[in-house]
Amino acid sequence: MRSKLFARSALGLLLTVSMVSCNKEKGMDSVKARQVEKIYFMIHPLLYRAPYAAKGEDPAAAERYQRYAHYEKKISSRWFQAIGNMGPNEAVVVGAPNCPKDLEESVEKHLGPRGLVIKDDLIGHPELWQRLSPEAKADLGRDLLAMYWKHGFAWTSDPLGQPVIARGWAERVKEVFKQRGLTFDPRTVKAEGWGESFEGCVANYGRYMGTYLGLANPIEDNFEMTVPDAPFLLTARFLEKVVLGRNVRLYFWEAQDGRLIALFQNAQAAIGDPVLYAQFPLQGTSLEVRSRMDRPIWPKNLPPARGTAAEASALGLKKKRTPAWELKRQEEGSTATEVNGYLRVPVPTPWVPDVAYIFAEGTPLADFRTLLANATLVEETKNHD
Repeated sequence: MRSKLFARSALGLLLTVSMVSCNKEKGMDSVKARQVEKIYFMIHPLLYRAPYAAKGEDPAAAERYQRYAHYEKKISSRWFQAIGNMGPNEAVVVGAPNCPKDLEESVEKHLGPRGLVIKDDLIGHPELWQRLSPEAKADLGRDLLAMYWKHGFAWTSDPLGQPVIARGWAERVKEVFKQRGLTFDPRTVKAEGWGESFEGCVANYGRYMGTYLGLANPIEDNFEMTVPDAPFLLTARFLEKVVLGRNVRLYFWEAQDGRLIALFQNAQAAIGDPVLYAQFPLQGTSLEVRSRMDRPIWPKNLPPARGTAAEASALGLKKKRTPAWELKRQEEGSTATEVNGYLRVPVPTPWVPDVAYIFAEGTPLADFRTLLANATLVEETKNHD
């Protein structure tokens, strides 16, 4: 995947709000109160509809792009079908800088006031600060301080962008739902995450939006309604998701070559939370850990191969002025480490770019599931200088 797409799908999004069916001619002033029981959050859908434009990249880049575009076409058909079949107590919130017209029209046609397309960015539009509630303003100040409390001066602003945008989106959901007579009980409402990418923006925005909306139940990312970054997942078969403690989720797939794949994900978080690691014994297993761009990170932490998506991702991090300590950790070490016969892999956040996919060879699914589902979740205690 091109580095341009990462920049496009992570932070620098110029957004405005589009309120579907919100004018007087369509009867919004007279809408009756409705209790919403489930909300679907669709993040950055249909990014691969844009024609591929090579800019001096390797010839394989166009082929990679087409594989993702083909996969997106399959997944997007599910979005349109699901929107058309939603019940009267379900709602959709689309977070997209350039929501395609046909998707926006489908949301409007089938859902009316229960469909909201947000193109809103607190970072790119300072005037939106005035629309925030006093509570949200105070919380944003605390979020900034939390970064200093945790990292001192050794942190980059880039990972903070997604949570800040998520804060603005959550505020807009509250505002527009109220205007439209839509209510939900944060103690019981259910929520799903759709869109692109599964391990990137869908996960990162969702885990913070759930927190900012005060949801007791996290936004559950539905893999089969997302497009992943990991190229090996484009041909893998999804098996199951296991709910663990501390809002951690454990996903399983079967790769095209027959190996099993697993991933720990954090479903709900707040800025300043400690980084979590899943730790489990290695005895009797044959495991390998690879990044979401298919770079080996354990047992050998290898640099990205030339001309691969992993190389493009690494170049993107350098262009974003990732702190020297983080670049050094990725070049010389790994976020997956072996400690006294136990493997520790990170539970990803915007601050842990090594999304750790665990591959198992020769291990039955039941044994692999038992091993990882019983992993100990430990906190990172070291702050970076």
